Amino acid sequence: MFHSLQALCFQCRAVGEARAGYKVERAQRGGRRRRAEEGSPESNSGKSPGREERRAVARRNAALLGRVSFLPSLPGARSQERAQQQAGGFSKGFCAPARLVGAPGSELPPTPGDSAREAPGGPMEKLKLREPPPLRASANYNCYGPAEKPPTAPGRPGEASARGPKAPESWKEERTRSEEDNELHLPSLTAAYGTILRALGEDPQRQGLLKTPWRAATAMQFFTKGYQETITDVLNDAIFDEDHDEMVIVKDIDMFSMCEHHLVPFVGKVHIGYLPNKQVLGLSKLARIVEIYSRRLQVQERLTKQIAVAITEALQPAGVGVVVEATHMCMVMRGVQKMNSKTVTSTMLGVFREDPKTREEFLTLIRS
Repeated sequence: MFHSLQALCFQCRAVGEARAGYKVERAQRGGRRRRAEEGSPESNSGKSPGREERRAVARRNAALLGRVSFLPSLPGARSQERAQQQAGGFSKGFCAPARLVGAPGSELPPTPGDSAREAPGGPMEKLKLREPPPLRASANYNCYGPAEKPPTAPGRPGEASARGPKAPESWKEERTRSEEDNELHLPSLTAAYGTILRALGEDPQRQGLLKTPWRAATAMQFFTKGYQETITDVLNDAIFDEDHDEMVIVKDIDMFSMCEHHLVPFVGKVHIGYLPNKQVLGLSKLARIVEIYSRRLQVQERLTKQIAVAITEALQPAGVGVVVEATHMCMVMRGVQKMNSKTVTSTMLGVFREDPKTREEFLTLIRS
C-alpha cells in the first residue's frame, strides 16, 4: 500500500512538472511573438527564433510523461493516435488511470526497504499483478495472431496422440492390449456395465442380472481380442518357398466384427485371392489374418484394406484382391431397419488393380 501511494505521488508530481513546462514554453513563445512584432533584431536571424529551445522543452515534457506511462500500450496506428489524443487532454484537467506498479514502462526510483518488500516471500510479492498480454491487431483465432493457434487442452499435444495410442510403425507391431491388460481392466469394465443396466432402469441385483455385467465385460474383451494379436504371432513361420505363380483364392471366410459407431455386430464373408511371387502362405493363415482385424472395433472399408495390406507386406506377392460382403446390425436392428441389405467392399493391389483380366478372373471365381 505504501509503495502504491508513493507511486501515485510521484506521478502527480510528474504531471505538475509537465504542465509547468508547458506554461513556460507558451510564455516564451508569446514573448518571442511580441518581440518579432516590435521589430526585434532576433527576428532577422537566419533560422526560426527559439526552435532549439522549443525542442528541448518538448523533449523534457515527453520524458516526464514517458516516465509515468499513463495509458496501456495499444496496437496499431489508430490506437496510438487515440492514445496521443487522450494524453493531450491532460492540460484540460483529464487524467487517465496510471499503470500498476511493476508494469513495463512504469519503473520508479527505488526507495529504502523496497528490496526487502520485493524479495520472494515479501509482503509485496502477493500484491504484484501480471500485465495482460497485448491484443492482436488482426487475428484468425479470435484473440490469437495470424501465425498462432489456440493452445491445446492438457494431455492433447497433438491430433495424433490425442486419439489413442501412437500408430505402429510396422504391421508387425500392432499389439495394443495384452492378457494382463484384460485382467487389470475387467473389474472396471464390469462396473461400467452395471452402471449401464442401472441407467436403463434395470436392477443389477435381481437374479437374472447378477452376473450379467461380468459376462458382458468378458464377451466384449473376446469380441475385440484382435487388439492383443499381431500378424507375426499368426503367421508362425507359415510362409513357404514355392515356384507357383497362379492365383490362389480362399473364399467364404466367415467374419464377425463390431461396428465402431454403434457397438453392434456386422457379420459376413471374406474372399481373398493373391498371385504368389515365389512364396505361398498356409491357407489357414488367411483366415487367421481375417480374424485378427475383424475382432476389433471396425468399419468395413478399413477392415477390407487392412487385410489386403497385411498379406501384401507379409508375402510381397504380385497382387492381392480382397472382397468383403457383410450385413450390418446397425442397419437391421435400428435406423432404417432394412433386413436384406448387404454391404460389399473390395481392395485390389498390384496386378489385381492394374490388369483388368486378372481382376475379372478373381471376381468370376469368387462368384462361382
